[in-house]
Amino acid sequence: LSRNYKITVPFIEEFIRGYLPKITAELKDNHIYINFVNVDSHFSQKERRAFKALVGKKGRIVSRDELAKAIWPVKTEDFYSDWAVDRILARLREKIRLLGFSKEVVKTERNKGYMFEG
Repeated sequence: LSRNYKITVPFIEEFIRGYLPKITAELKDNHIYINFVNVDSHFSQKERRAFKALVGKKGRIVSRDELAKAIWPVKTEDFYSDWAVDRILARLREKIRLLGFSKEVVKTERNKGYMFEG
């Protein structure tokens, strides 16, 4: 390689993703499937609930309140905090990245919530 050009890991990752089949996530019978493979066991219970809420509204914004109610269905207000929701979403983003999605697949919509675009 010439000194004038740098190939970075993100560049290589993006190049490779262009040749891989599209990764899809869907809910079926209350289970999460990525490319038709059940991946429920890959997530903690709270992460699974959050992911189901996001995948169930794919392409639409899910508010923090909606996520909190999905994560903590009983006595939501006893457990809910913005920090707790953010931490669960950070862990979820990392785990779905390890499953082949780009890290930007869960978008943060400032002052509105989150959106899954997978």
